[in-house]
Amino acid sequence: MVNRIAVLLLLSLPLVSSTVFAQAGGPIVGPPVVPQPGPALGQLPPQPVQVRLTAPEPPLGADAAKLPQALDDAIAGKLSLDDVEVYCRSEDSDFVLYGPRFGFVKSTQIKPGKDVLLAVLKRVQKAGFAAMPESLGGNPNPNLRGPVARPPVQLLRQFTVTIGSASKSVTQMGEGEQSAELLDMIGDLEKELAPLAAKGLKLDSLSLKDGLALLAKGELAPEALAISFACTSKKDLDHPQIMVIQAAHVRLFISRAKLSRADAEAMIKRLAKVLADTDLVAFPRQLYWPDALIGVDLRLQGIASNLNVSGDTGPYNQGQAKAHPEAQKAFDQMVAELRRVYSECSTSQPDGSPGKSD
Repeated sequence: MVNRIAVLLLLSLPLVSSTVFAQAGGPIVGPPVVPQPGPALGQLPPQPVQVRLTAPEPPLGADAAKLPQALDDAIAGKLSLDDVEVYCRSEDSDFVLYGPRFGFVKSTQIKPGKDVLLAVLKRVQKAGFAAMPESLGGNPNPNLRGPVARPPVQLLRQFTVTIGSASKSVTQMGEGEQSAELLDMIGDLEKELAPLAAKGLKLDSLSLKDGLALLAKGELAPEALAISFACTSKKDLDHPQIMVIQAAHVRLFISRAKLSRADAEAMIKRLAKVLADTDLVAFPRQLYWPDALIGVDLRLQGIASNLNVSGDTGPYNQGQAKAHPEAQKAFDQMVAELRRVYSECSTSQPDGSPGKSD
Protein backbone atom coordinates (compact mmCIF):
# COMPACT_ATOMS: atom_id res chain seq x y z
CA MET A 1 0.00 0.00 0.00
CA VAL A 2 2.85 2.38 0.82
CA ASN A 3 4.36 2.07 -2.63
CA ARG A 4 0.98 2.30 -4.37
CA ILE A 5 0.62 5.69 -2.68
CA ALA A 6 4.21 6.55 -3.60
CA VAL A 7 3.61 5.97 -7.30
CA LEU A 8 0.39 7.96 -7.29
CA LEU A 9 2.03 10.84 -5.42
CA LEU A 10 4.97 10.92 -7.83
CA LEU A 11 2.65 11.08 -10.83
CA SER A 12 0.55 13.78 -9.20
CA LEU A 13 3.61 16.06 -8.98
CA PRO A 14 3.99 18.64 -11.73
CA LEU A 15 6.78 17.69 -14.10
CA VAL A 16 8.37 21.05 -13.51
CA SER A 17 8.73 21.35 -9.76
CA SER A 18 9.35 24.97 -8.84
CA THR A 19 9.36 27.69 -6.24
CA VAL A 20 6.78 30.38 -6.86
CA PHE A 21 7.49 33.91 -5.72
CA ALA A 22 4.79 36.58 -5.39
CA GLN A 23 5.09 39.32 -7.97
CA ALA A 24 3.10 42.46 -8.56
CA GLY A 25 2.57 41.42 -12.16
CA GLY A 26 1.79 37.75 -11.41
CA PRO A 27 3.77 34.71 -10.23
CA ILE A 28 7.19 33.87 -11.59
CA VAL A 29 8.37 30.31 -11.53
CA GLY A 30 11.82 29.45 -10.29
CA PRO A 31 14.28 27.02 -11.88
CA PRO A 32 12.64 23.81 -13.07
CA VAL A 33 13.94 20.55 -11.66
CA VAL A 34 13.16 16.87 -12.04
CA PRO A 35 10.97 15.77 -9.09
CA GLN A 36 12.84 13.55 -6.66
CA PRO A 37 10.86 11.14 -4.46
CA GLY A 38 11.68 11.71 -0.80
CA PRO A 39 12.04 9.15 1.96
CA ALA A 40 8.46 9.77 3.10
CA LEU A 41 7.21 8.17 -0.10
CA GLY A 42 8.36 4.72 0.94
CA GLN A 43 11.15 2.48 -0.25
CA LEU A 44 11.69 4.16 -3.60
CA PRO A 45 15.05 3.64 -5.30
CA PRO A 46 17.48 6.44 -4.37
CA GLN A 47 18.51 6.92 -8.03
CA PRO A 48 15.46 6.53 -10.33
CA VAL A 49 16.27 6.44 -14.00
CA GLN A 50 16.24 10.05 -15.14
CA VAL A 51 16.22 10.88 -18.81
CA ARG A 52 17.11 14.52 -18.49
CA LEU A 53 16.44 16.22 -21.82
CA THR A 54 15.88 21.52 -18.12
CA ALA A 55 17.93 24.49 -17.93
CA PRO A 56 19.42 25.69 -15.69
CA GLU A 57 20.61 22.29 -14.48
CA PRO A 58 24.22 22.10 -15.76
CA PRO A 59 25.68 19.03 -17.41
CA LEU A 60 27.61 16.56 -15.29
CA GLY A 61 30.95 18.00 -14.26
CA ALA A 62 30.07 21.55 -15.39
CA ASP A 63 32.47 24.30 -14.32
CA ALA A 64 31.55 28.00 -14.22
CA ALA A 65 35.23 28.96 -14.28
CA LYS A 66 35.52 27.58 -17.82
CA LEU A 67 32.81 29.85 -19.24
CA PRO A 68 34.99 32.85 -20.27
CA GLN A 69 37.23 30.62 -22.40
CA ALA A 70 34.24 28.66 -23.69
CA LEU A 71 32.56 31.88 -24.81
CA ASP A 72 35.73 32.96 -26.64
CA ASP A 73 36.07 29.56 -28.33
CA ALA A 74 32.40 29.29 -29.33
CA ILE A 75 32.41 32.78 -30.85
CA ALA A 76 35.69 32.01 -32.65
CA GLY A 77 34.25 28.80 -34.09
CA LYS A 78 36.52 26.51 -32.05
CA LEU A 79 33.58 24.86 -30.24
CA SER A 80 30.41 23.42 -31.73
CA LEU A 81 27.35 25.64 -31.30
CA ASP A 82 25.34 22.44 -30.81
CA ASP A 83 26.79 22.39 -27.27
CA VAL A 84 25.35 25.84 -26.42
CA GLU A 85 22.27 26.34 -24.24
CA VAL A 86 20.97 29.73 -23.11
CA TYR A 87 18.13 29.93 -20.60
CA CYS A 88 16.25 32.97 -19.29
CA ARG A 89 13.30 33.27 -16.94
CA SER A 90 12.23 36.66 -15.59
CA GLU A 91 9.19 38.78 -14.89
CA ASP A 92 8.69 39.48 -18.57
CA SER A 93 11.04 37.07 -20.36
CA ASP A 94 10.88 33.34 -20.87
CA PHE A 95 13.17 31.83 -23.47
CA VAL A 96 15.62 28.99 -23.96
CA LEU A 97 17.94 28.21 -26.87
CA TYR A 98 19.23 24.70 -27.59
CA GLY A 99 22.05 25.34 -30.03
CA PRO A 100 21.26 26.84 -33.44
CA ARG A 101 18.50 24.36 -34.29
CA PHE A 102 15.75 24.90 -31.72
CA GLY A 103 14.58 27.23 -29.00
CA PHE A 104 11.44 28.41 -27.27
CA VAL A 105 10.22 31.93 -26.59
CA LYS A 106 7.34 31.42 -24.16
CA SER A 107 4.95 29.10 -26.05
CA THR A 108 6.56 29.59 -29.48
CA GLN A 109 9.23 27.35 -30.95
CA ILE A 110 11.95 29.15 -32.89
CA LYS A 111 14.96 28.16 -34.98
CA PRO A 112 17.73 30.56 -33.92
CA GLY A 113 20.31 29.67 -36.55
CA LYS A 114 24.05 30.20 -36.29
CA ASP A 115 24.05 34.00 -36.79
CA VAL A 116 21.46 34.73 -34.09
CA LEU A 117 23.10 32.35 -31.61
CA LEU A 118 26.48 33.98 -32.17
CA ALA A 119 24.90 37.41 -31.67
CA VAL A 120 23.44 36.17 -28.38
CA LEU A 121 26.82 34.86 -27.20
CA LYS A 122 28.56 38.09 -28.16
CA ARG A 123 25.99 40.12 -26.18
CA VAL A 124 26.47 37.81 -23.20
CA GLN A 125 30.21 38.30 -23.45
CA LYS A 126 29.87 42.09 -23.78
CA ALA A 127 27.76 42.23 -20.62
CA GLY A 128 30.53 40.54 -18.64
CA PHE A 129 28.13 37.75 -17.68
CA ALA A 130 30.92 35.28 -16.91
CA ALA A 131 32.26 37.61 -14.19
CA MET A 132 28.89 38.36 -12.57
CA PRO A 133 28.22 36.93 -9.10
CA GLU A 134 25.96 33.88 -9.10
CA SER A 135 23.44 35.58 -6.82
CA LEU A 136 22.43 39.23 -6.66
CA GLY A 137 20.11 41.09 -4.32
CA GLY A 138 17.85 39.49 -1.78
CA ASN A 139 19.33 41.40 1.16
CA PRO A 140 16.92 41.98 4.04
CA ASN A 141 16.02 45.56 4.88
CA PRO A 142 18.36 46.52 7.76
CA ASN A 143 15.89 49.19 8.91
CA LEU A 144 13.24 46.60 9.81
CA ARG A 145 13.52 45.41 13.40
CA GLY A 146 11.47 43.17 15.64
CA PRO A 147 8.45 41.03 14.71
CA VAL A 148 7.70 42.97 11.53
CA ALA A 149 5.85 41.05 8.82
CA ARG A 150 8.22 41.04 5.84
CA PRO A 151 7.13 40.08 2.33
CA PRO A 152 9.00 37.16 0.74
CA VAL A 153 12.07 38.06 -1.27
CA GLN A 154 11.18 38.06 -4.95
CA LEU A 155 12.96 36.14 -7.67
CA LEU A 156 13.18 38.71 -10.45
CA ARG A 157 15.20 36.92 -13.10
CA GLN A 158 17.52 34.01 -13.74
CA PHE A 159 19.91 33.55 -16.63
CA THR A 160 22.04 30.51 -17.48
CA VAL A 161 24.61 29.86 -20.20
CA THR A 162 25.96 26.36 -20.85
CA ILE A 163 28.69 25.60 -23.41
CA GLY A 164 29.83 22.01 -23.29
CA SER A 165 31.16 21.35 -19.78
CA ALA A 166 31.13 25.07 -18.86
CA SER A 167 27.98 26.41 -17.24
CA LYS A 168 27.10 29.47 -15.18
CA SER A 169 23.81 30.71 -13.74
CA VAL A 170 23.06 34.16 -12.31
CA THR A 171 20.00 34.77 -10.15
CA GLN A 172 18.67 38.26 -9.45
CA MET A 173 16.54 38.60 -6.32
CA GLY A 174 14.45 41.56 -5.28
CA GLU A 175 15.83 44.16 -2.85
CA GLY A 176 19.54 44.72 -2.34
CA GLU A 177 22.04 44.92 -5.19
CA GLN A 178 20.47 45.09 -8.66
CA SER A 179 22.40 44.47 -11.88
CA ALA A 180 21.62 46.94 -14.64
CA GLU A 181 23.98 45.00 -16.94
CA LEU A 182 21.97 41.79 -16.52
CA LEU A 183 18.68 43.59 -17.08
CA ASP A 184 19.96 45.42 -20.19
CA MET A 185 21.44 42.22 -21.62
CA ILE A 186 18.16 40.33 -21.25
CA GLY A 187 16.29 43.21 -22.85
CA ASP A 188 18.63 43.21 -25.84
CA LEU A 189 18.33 39.45 -26.24
CA GLU A 190 14.54 39.72 -26.20
CA LYS A 191 14.77 42.19 -29.08
CA GLU A 192 17.14 39.84 -30.93
CA LEU A 193 14.70 36.94 -30.64
CA ALA A 194 11.47 38.89 -31.22
CA PRO A 195 11.50 38.59 -35.06
CA LEU A 196 12.02 34.82 -34.79
CA ALA A 197 9.20 34.47 -32.28
CA ALA A 198 6.86 36.45 -34.55
CA LYS A 199 7.23 33.84 -37.31
CA GLY A 200 7.86 30.78 -35.15
CA LEU A 201 5.72 27.72 -34.50
CA LYS A 202 2.89 28.70 -32.13
CA LEU A 203 2.29 25.81 -29.75
CA ASP A 204 -0.45 27.13 -27.48
CA SER A 205 -3.18 26.38 -30.06
CA LEU A 206 -2.04 22.78 -30.73
CA SER A 207 -3.49 19.63 -29.20
CA LEU A 208 -1.24 17.14 -27.42
CA LYS A 209 -1.72 14.68 -30.30
CA ASP A 210 -0.73 17.32 -32.89
CA GLY A 211 2.35 18.23 -30.87
CA LEU A 212 3.44 14.60 -30.60
CA ALA A 213 2.99 14.16 -34.35
CA LEU A 214 5.28 17.15 -34.97
CA LEU A 215 7.80 15.72 -32.51
CA ALA A 216 7.72 12.35 -34.27
CA LYS A 217 8.44 14.08 -37.60
CA GLY A 218 11.30 16.12 -36.15
CA GLU A 219 9.47 19.43 -36.55
CA LEU A 220 9.18 19.91 -32.79
CA ALA A 221 12.33 19.84 -30.67
CA PRO A 222 12.84 16.70 -28.54
CA GLU A 223 13.46 19.09 -25.63
CA ALA A 224 9.71 19.89 -25.69
CA LEU A 225 8.79 16.46 -24.36
CA ALA A 226 8.14 15.88 -20.64
CA ILE A 227 7.04 12.51 -19.28
CA SER A 228 7.00 10.89 -15.87
CA PHE A 229 6.44 7.13 -15.85
CA ALA A 230 6.15 4.80 -12.87
CA CYS A 231 5.73 1.02 -13.00
CA THR A 232 5.56 -1.08 -9.84
CA SER A 233 5.39 -4.84 -10.23
CA LYS A 234 2.84 -6.57 -8.00
CA LYS A 235 5.59 -9.11 -7.25
CA ASP A 236 8.03 -6.44 -6.04
CA LEU A 237 6.14 -3.52 -4.53
CA ASP A 238 9.22 -2.19 -2.77
CA HIS A 239 11.13 -1.43 -5.99
CA PRO A 240 9.10 0.57 -8.50
CA GLN A 241 10.62 1.48 -11.84
CA ILE A 242 10.60 5.25 -12.25
CA MET A 243 11.62 7.21 -15.33
CA VAL A 244 11.51 10.93 -15.97
CA ILE A 245 12.03 12.47 -19.40
CA GLN A 246 12.05 16.22 -19.02
CA ALA A 247 12.80 19.17 -21.25
CA ALA A 248 16.38 20.15 -22.04
CA HIS A 249 19.89 18.86 -21.70
CA VAL A 250 19.79 16.11 -24.26
CA ARG A 251 23.43 15.56 -23.35
CA LEU A 252 22.38 14.19 -19.93
CA PHE A 253 20.00 11.80 -21.65
CA ILE A 254 22.96 10.65 -23.73
CA SER A 255 25.22 10.34 -20.70
CA ARG A 256 22.65 8.13 -18.97
CA ALA A 257 22.04 5.84 -21.94
CA LYS A 258 25.49 6.24 -23.56
CA LEU A 259 23.91 7.10 -26.89
CA SER A 260 24.90 9.56 -29.57
CA ARG A 261 22.61 12.56 -29.85
CA ALA A 262 21.21 11.13 -33.08
CA ASP A 263 20.32 7.85 -31.38
CA ALA A 264 18.79 9.67 -28.41
CA GLU A 265 16.62 11.79 -30.68
CA ALA A 266 15.62 8.70 -32.67
CA MET A 267 14.46 7.05 -29.45
CA ILE A 268 12.35 10.08 -28.54
CA LYS A 269 10.86 10.30 -32.04
CA ARG A 270 9.96 6.62 -31.89
CA LEU A 271 8.23 7.11 -28.56
CA ALA A 272 6.42 10.20 -29.85
CA LYS A 273 5.13 8.31 -32.88
CA VAL A 274 3.66 5.56 -30.71
CA LEU A 275 1.99 8.18 -28.52
CA ALA A 276 0.78 10.25 -31.50
CA ASP A 277 -0.89 7.18 -33.01
CA THR A 278 -3.10 6.79 -29.93
CA ASP A 279 -6.33 8.64 -29.19
CA LEU A 280 -5.12 10.47 -26.10
CA VAL A 281 -8.31 12.51 -25.78
CA ALA A 282 -10.36 9.34 -25.24
CA PHE A 283 -8.23 8.17 -22.31
CA PRO A 284 -10.07 7.92 -18.99
CA ARG A 285 -8.02 8.67 -15.91
CA GLN A 286 -7.79 4.98 -14.95
CA LEU A 287 -7.37 1.84 -17.06
CA TYR A 288 -6.36 -1.78 -16.56
CA TRP A 289 -2.90 -3.28 -16.26
CA PRO A 290 -2.57 -6.94 -15.21
CA ASP A 291 0.62 -7.26 -13.18
CA ALA A 292 1.75 -3.81 -12.07
CA LEU A 293 0.73 -0.37 -10.88
CA ILE A 294 1.23 2.06 -13.77
CA GLY A 295 1.27 5.84 -13.81
CA VAL A 296 1.93 8.14 -16.78
CA ASP A 297 1.98 11.94 -16.93
CA LEU A 298 2.78 13.46 -20.34
CA ARG A 299 3.20 17.12 -21.35
CA LEU A 300 4.68 19.16 -24.19
CA GLN A 301 6.23 22.60 -23.91
CA GLY A 302 3.77 25.37 -24.75
CA ILE A 303 0.75 23.06 -25.10
CA ALA A 304 -1.93 23.41 -22.44
CA SER A 305 -3.45 19.92 -22.67
CA ASN A 306 -1.72 16.99 -21.00
CA LEU A 307 -2.26 13.30 -20.27
CA ASN A 308 -2.41 11.79 -16.80
CA VAL A 309 -3.49 8.15 -16.57
CA SER A 310 -2.91 5.21 -14.24
CA GLY A 311 -3.33 1.45 -14.56
CA ASP A 312 -4.19 -1.19 -11.97
CA THR A 313 -6.02 -4.52 -11.58
CA GLY A 314 -9.01 -3.31 -9.53
CA PRO A 315 -12.65 -3.84 -10.50
CA TYR A 316 -13.09 -0.18 -11.46
CA ASN A 317 -10.06 -0.36 -13.76
CA GLN A 318 -11.40 -3.51 -15.37
CA GLY A 319 -14.74 -1.79 -15.89
CA GLN A 320 -13.04 1.19 -17.52
CA ALA A 321 -11.11 -1.12 -19.84
CA LYS A 322 -14.35 -2.79 -20.98
CA ALA A 323 -16.08 0.57 -21.43
CA HIS A 324 -13.15 2.03 -23.40
CA PRO A 325 -11.62 -0.86 -25.39
CA GLU A 326 -9.82 1.37 -27.91
CA ALA A 327 -8.33 3.48 -25.13
CA GLN A 328 -7.23 0.32 -23.32
CA LYS A 329 -5.53 -0.96 -26.49
CA ALA A 330 -3.74 2.37 -26.95
CA PHE A 331 -2.75 2.39 -23.27
CA ASP A 332 -1.25 -1.10 -23.63
CA GLN A 333 0.84 0.07 -26.58
CA MET A 334 1.96 3.22 -24.79
CA VAL A 335 3.03 1.40 -21.61
CA ALA A 336 4.85 -1.27 -23.62
CA GLU A 337 6.86 1.41 -25.42
CA LEU A 338 7.61 3.30 -22.19
CA ARG A 339 8.86 0.10 -20.59
CA ARG A 340 11.00 -0.54 -23.63
CA VAL A 341 12.56 2.93 -23.37
CA TYR A 342 13.06 2.43 -19.64
CA SER A 343 14.84 -0.86 -20.27
CA GLU A 344 17.09 0.67 -22.92
CA CYS A 345 18.01 3.60 -20.67
CA SER A 346 18.64 1.55 -17.54
CA THR A 347 20.95 -1.02 -19.14
CA SER A 348 23.88 1.34 -18.60
CA GLN A 349 24.63 3.74 -15.77
CA PRO A 350 25.86 7.34 -16.28
CA ASP A 351 29.60 7.60 -16.69
CA GLY A 352 29.79 11.23 -15.58
CA SER A 353 30.86 12.56 -18.97
CA PRO A 354 28.80 14.66 -21.39
CA GLY A 355 27.39 12.80 -24.36
CA LYS A 356 28.72 13.49 -27.80
CA SER A 357 26.78 15.62 -30.26
CA ASP A 358 26.52 14.55 -33.84
